[in-house]
Amino acid sequence: MTSLAAIPTVVALLLAAAVLAASLRLLLQVRAGRITPGRCAGILGLQAVAAVLLFLVVYPPATSREAGVLTVLAEGAAGGRPAGQSVALPEYRGRGVDTVPDLATALRHHPGTTRIVVQGTGLPWRDHDAANGIDVAFDPTPLPSGLAELHLPQDVVAGRRVVVHGRVAGVDGARLELRDPADRPIAGVAADDQGRFALPLVARASGTVEFALRVLDASGERIDESTVALSVGEGRATRVLLLAGAPSAELRALRRWAVDAGVALESRIQLSREASLGNRPYVEADELAALDLLMLDERTWRALDGPQRLAIREASAMAWACCCASAMCSTTRTGNRCGCWASRRATSSWTTRACGSPPRPWT
Repeated sequence: MTSLAAIPTVVALLLAAAVLAASLRLLLQVRAGRITPGRCAGILGLQAVAAVLLFLVVYPPATSREAGVLTVLAEGAAGGRPAGQSVALPEYRGRGVDTVPDLATALRHHPGTTRIVVQGTGLPWRDHDAANGIDVAFDPTPLPSGLAELHLPQDVVAGRRVVVHGRVAGVDGARLELRDPADRPIAGVAADDQGRFALPLVARASGTVEFALRVLDASGERIDESTVALSVGEGRATRVLLLAGAPSAELRALRRWAVDAGVALESRIQLSREASLGNRPYVEADELAALDLLMLDERTWRALDGPQRLAIREASAMAWACCCASAMCSTTRTGNRCGCWASRRATSSWTTRACGSPPRPWT
């Protein structure tokens, strides 16, 4: 049985035999004087050419250019003209390749294209729709060493923590360093195995602030640097309510610190049985929803009635934060204990901490 690979050879031999038989017939006609030798020579040549063309039609020669494939040079593609059909988009900076305004125009100029190979950084957004229904292959240009991706937060508020994400490429043991406008380092982090990083950042003032993001290698040498520009909005001051059963020097220092730090601090300090600084040192249930932090000493806590204590416990169970400030430690006269309170999500118990002593139940 004749194999498929031998079929072209068999066809060529059959065509050669047919040409040979026709040539012998013509030579016999010349010998008999039926046709002239010149006419015989022309017919012999045409028969040979016809046989060769017929073979090429049935079995066309292999070509190095893949049929239906178009190479598209985008921004960042390497210079030089690639093999086969190729076009260049306007973003391509090289020469020697036909430039088209967009991918749709390139496909109209090359009908029958079923596959495109994009070289460079990829197709721009305007050409994504034109590539629908076509097999797209991407041949990316190697990225230079340094910062490859950078994702900035959208809503930045003064005083609130945000995170800058990104990725570095081509740097082993990369470390990222963020510097403020005064060129002071404010944050640093090492990139993971994939080169990704997450840098925490707190903008202290509102307005447009520019930070410098540096990419360092394992030896600390600067590889790349980029400007991180953030539009920072006005932040809301932390709202704190201070309840104390008696004035003290520590409370005065705490209030002075709150003013310097921009904290919206309201103080309610009992001066005597009938007099107080500000309102009386108690808190209503509807006030708790507007507060970020409530600070009170043990004397004030014991002076609160049952509904007020219950309201504070319920507000704390809804994710209140608590801080036990050292300035509260001397406001009571029972063992120099702090009157700070804290909530626990897993339990509704409350604790108070004495200075230098372990926690104990607050009843």
